[in-house]
Amino acid sequence: MALQFVSPSFLWCLLLVSIPIIIHLFNFRRFKKVLFTNVKFLKELKEETNSRSRLKHLLVLLMRILAVAFLVFAFAQPFIPAQKQTMAVGQNVISIYLDNSFSMMSESEEGNLLELAKNKATEITNAFPASTQFQILTNEFAGVQQRLLSKEEAEDEIAKTKISPNSRTFNDVIARQQEMFSASNIVDKRIYYISDFQKSVLPASLRSDTTINLNLVALKSNSAANVYIDSCWLSSPVVMQNEQVVLTVMFKNSGDEAVDNIPVKLVVNGLQKAVATVAVAAQGEATCCSYV
Repeated sequence: MALQFVSPSFLWCLLLVSIPIIIHLFNFRRFKKVLFTNVKFLKELKEETNSRSRLKHLLVLLMRILAVAFLVFAFAQPFIPAQKQTMAVGQNVISIYLDNSFSMMSESEEGNLLELAKNKATEITNAFPASTQFQILTNEFAGVQQRLLSKEEAEDEIAKTKISPNSRTFNDVIARQQEMFSASNIVDKRIYYISDFQKSVLPASLRSDTTINLNLVALKSNSAANVYIDSCWLSSPVVMQNEQVVLTVMFKNSGDEAVDNIPVKLVVNGLQKAVATVAVAAQGEATCCSYV
């Protein structure tokens, strides 16, 4: 069974093992010569010391090579794909993608989006017989997520899902799910994609695959005003000691309602340097200036 990698591009870093080999071959250490009047009595001791030193250097070289190789493999995330097998009659394989990006922290009328998505995923697993096998995929794209789980194991993985800083595009997720299906002789291929479908992850056009039954489960959050810092800049490109400069901050309001009297504080190295308030029109922007 062939070993595969989640991030095979990291394998190029195996070239770094040449560094300890070069260090060993060229031996950059400098030796200091010590002259003796008679060294006959040191001859046997020197031969024994050289033999031990050579073995020690080879062991150190081996440990350095293994350390670099293991570090590269850790980033490449090796995994063994699901073994090809003939599925039993009536047995299904379901792939469920559970979006756990930051946007899923939003609230909907029914509660937190991630918790709602986990409930939807559990409902999907309960809709199939106990013999069904599942793939539970999240934005981590971990190697362990490329193996098939029983119904109970799938529900445990769903319950353990938490918010992740990772974000995956729609095509990347579908490609990873198709990769799992290609490792097994599955006739009925079913994919469930549970997400709030942010525009940043959606492709310009969807790739159609008639061999896969694709089910999109869209979750919608409540519309909420979002005021955020778009950019900030200093009045001078060079900051001189004991000279004040003006810091300008641009705020934007993506909501449909204007906001007033938003408190703004500037803290430098734990010390508050300035305080102000800002008002931003609906779908507008505003700037605030302060001396620093």
